[in-house]
Amino acid sequence: LLANMSNSGRKVTIRHQNMPMSSLIVDVWEDNFFEELEKIKLLLPTYNYVSMDTEFPGIVNVPRSRTFDYEYQLVRINVDDLKIIQLGITLFNSNGETPPGT
Repeated sequence: LLANMSNSGRKVTIRHQNMPMSSLIVDVWEDNFFEELEKIKLLLPTYNYVSMDTEFPGIVNVPRSRTFDYEYQLVRINVDDLKIIQLGITLFNSNGETPPGT
């Protein structure tokens, strides 16, 4: 399952990873967030391996010096200062299978 959160934090899109975008997109708003969260929670006993991906809006800060960990510091200082704009979650079972479309 992939979940995308908008800048406002009020809309989330959930879809099954192996299905076309048009067939399993579920818009999640404040009024149905907990209902959709319950659906995900029901999958967790069987699909208990979770992969997460985050997206941030970009680069607004750069480290002052070029050290051996420059790339890490570049990401770290921007993640610390910016708000997350997208969260992706993929569920798998012990065989690497994702949940069937719902």
